[in-house]
Amino acid sequence: KWKEKLDALRERILPNPQYEREKGDSRNAAAIIIFDVPEIERRKRAWLRSVLVNLGCTMVQKSVWLSRTPLPQAFVKDIHDMRMARYVHIFGVTKRGTLSDAFKL
Repeated sequence: KWKEKLDALRERILPNPQYEREKGDSRNAAAIIIFDVPEIERRKRAWLRSVLVNLGCTMVQKSVWLSRTPLPQAFVKDIHDMRMARYVHIFGVTKRGTLSDAFKL
């Protein structure tokens, strides 16, 4: 029973949303963060959004964000520790461009 209570307490305590920004070349380092956190875990979703704001990420849509610098490893670890990895997807971007660039519109 104590393990269940400890797990329940850990679920209620969220990590500090302040992470040290990683150094990186903003012209080359980019990531797209996409998430779909269920309503039942809205506290975690709010925590995730506050972390992304604090890291200087740009919101593309409500659950799609762009980071122009590398994401801190501590942040990625916390996502795993909070059992959110199945809801959060991070994609590295190696090329930049838009649809109009691709088709020379």
